[in-house]
Amino acid sequence: MEAQRVRAEYLRWFKRHAVVLAVPLVSLAWQQAAIAVLPDWPQPPAGLRSMLLALAAGAVVFGRALKTRAIEGAGSDEAAVASARRLSRDLVWAAVAPSVVGAVLVPMTRSALDLYLTLGFALLGCVTMFPRASDWQRWLEGDDAQGGRL
Repeated sequence: MEAQRVRAEYLRWFKRHAVVLAVPLVSLAWQQAAIAVLPDWPQPPAGLRSMLLALAAGAVVFGRALKTRAIEGAGSDEAAVASARRLSRDLVWAAVAPSVVGAVLVPMTRSALDLYLTLGFALLGCVTMFPRASDWQRWLEGDDAQGGRL
């Protein structure tokens, strides 16, 4: 697939999905407002906090594993582009998932540690998983760094 077409497809995808990068910031604003304004919630059941933090961390770990998975159905250029779009969308949502978890967890626990942990997981996910044009190029060519099929 030619580089100009890959770049055009990526830019088209990026313009539609870049707004998702605002989710961690909106979530942070919601969490701070919820702590300041909402009445105290009952303490969450034992283990719920740990489970939600594990879910936030797991989204980042899952996304990193997903980023290295094969794109199936790359028999034609259109199928490869559709697979790259789908994979890219999934990666973006896995990256911002910890901030969504934080939007539920932080008002319950009123913990600054939980706020910073979920925000940190989301920012780490955005930095490491947000697809770049070079990722698309590699996925559409079908070769990884080791020379094998992605």
